[in-house]
Amino acid sequence: MIFRNWIALVGLRSIRIRCLGVLLLSANLTFAQRIDRKALVTRHNLHLTDRSLKGPTQVGNGHFAFGFDITGLQTFNSDANTLSDWGWHKFPLPAGSDPYSYKGNEWDTQGRLVSYDVENEKERDLYNWMRANPQRLNLGRLRFILKKADGTAISLNDLKSPVQDLNLWTAIAKSSFQVEGKTVSVTTICHPDKDVVVVKIAAPHLSDGRIMVQLDFPYASDKEFGNGADWDNPAKHSTQAVIGSTGAVFHRMLDSTAFDVLLNWKGGGRLLTNSMHSYLLEPTGSSEIEIALGFRHGQTTTGTANKIKLPTFSDTRQANIHKWKTFWSTGGAIDLCGSKDPRWMELERRIVLSQ
Repeated sequence: MIFRNWIALVGLRSIRIRCLGVLLLSANLTFAQRIDRKALVTRHNLHLTDRSLKGPTQVGNGHFAFGFDITGLQTFNSDANTLSDWGWHKFPLPAGSDPYSYKGNEWDTQGRLVSYDVENEKERDLYNWMRANPQRLNLGRLRFILKKADGTAISLNDLKSPVQDLNLWTAIAKSSFQVEGKTVSVTTICHPDKDVVVVKIAAPHLSDGRIMVQLDFPYASDKEFGNGADWDNPAKHSTQAVIGSTGAVFHRMLDSTAFDVLLNWKGGGRLLTNSMHSYLLEPTGSSEIEIALGFRHGQTTTGTANKIKLPTFSDTRQANIHKWKTFWSTGGAIDLCGSKDPRWMELERRIVLSQ
């Protein structure tokens, strides 16, 4: 009896499903229509013309990220950082202290004293250490040094006609601006599988000394809300540089944190030591230079700097296009362009950019 009732119930549900299918077809609803994913994604590409936007724009791969301002590099925005998921730092423990012996404070909780790991005036140094460690580390800053024809520095307000476009489908950013009539074009790409950012800079008379690229390394910062960099304590960290004609290796030591920074350039350039943790790349080619900047955790590189090879700009570009096309073409997607609600564009933009 129970079996027959179950069969009857299944049959009834089957009839209902078939009837629902007929209704859907009669209503001419096309749920099977494919989403044009490229159109969906690219209608939310970033197009920026405001040089003062705090931003920053960013390229990355889920493990490594390079933020940049309207110039395509980290020139005027101090919050445009270089970060990796392994890029953490810990300050040394205060002398004679042990975090496992921290007493905190005792508070009356439901009629009894309970110890909490909160601030204790008698253990302030240890408390501050526990609050601040570990912290994110800004791995380095790659920025332009721009000069006018008379040799004076160019400020953010001196940039004319700035434009920046980030193609979300390819994750390739293109920036351009003018300095005293000279147009500078910059393409910024993050490698999809490595902690590497590549940059192509194009400008007429590139070797005239008015456009240079500077690489700076900071100490770690213990600020609760900051950019992960302390530029005021150069004696607290070290940079060992091996510089060649087309590449350089920098071994970085910040307390117990160690990593290598690798730099390659193509198109003609000369790398000079600017200060203790600062290096200046002067283009020597006529109109174009390609730069690759990579980071490697916990390794010390030996050998000559010219033997260190990073992915080229062309290889990175092709790998990036393939990887991001695969990313956007798989998984779930929501296309709201058919909606009559005027808010659809903003809602869809947030969905796309959240990915």
